[in-house]
Amino acid sequence: TQRVLAADGTLIKASSIGKTRQEFEQQGYRTPCLLGWYEVQQMLLQALPKSTAVHLGAEFDRYEQDASTGLLTVHFKGGQQQPVQAGLLVAADGYFSRVRRQAVGDGLPTYGKTVVWRARLPAASAVAAGLDLQDNSSASAQDAGRYFFAFPISSGEYVWTAGVTGE
Repeated sequence: TQRVLAADGTLIKASSIGKTRQEFEQQGYRTPCLLGWYEVQQMLLQALPKSTAVHLGAEFDRYEQDASTGLLTVHFKGGQQQPVQAGLLVAADGYFSRVRRQAVGDGLPTYGKTVVWRARLPAASAVAAGLDLQDNSSASAQDAGRYFFAFPISSGEYVWTAGVTGE
């Protein structure tokens, strides 16, 4: 169920999101599944061969690419870890990505005059906070320069996102 709420929390509209999972799959589609970052990370880690080196919590400094082999040598800040050679570098280092800056050369991000907050919380906490979320429904509210969305993810928890656009 999708519910649209006014800024004061009153219900404006409630509607079914659409087709059932079975109807989607009969047409060759897959039902979307909303996951938290932790679940995605765990699935990716489990899918890797046991010999794959994963460096969590190490702060990236720079990489160098060997012109003849194409292999990368990845260096970490402050000698936290020894440099690593790899055929592929997967970067999940966020909004201020050093990897992106080096690979693309686009510099630091610029402020787009929007501030966004995100959180993940158990369904019971969402209800206690005043979100009337039933049957894995989502909620949204929006007015001039402000928005709020809450939606369920796979683990029985909710993610909420709120944003404010301004000068």
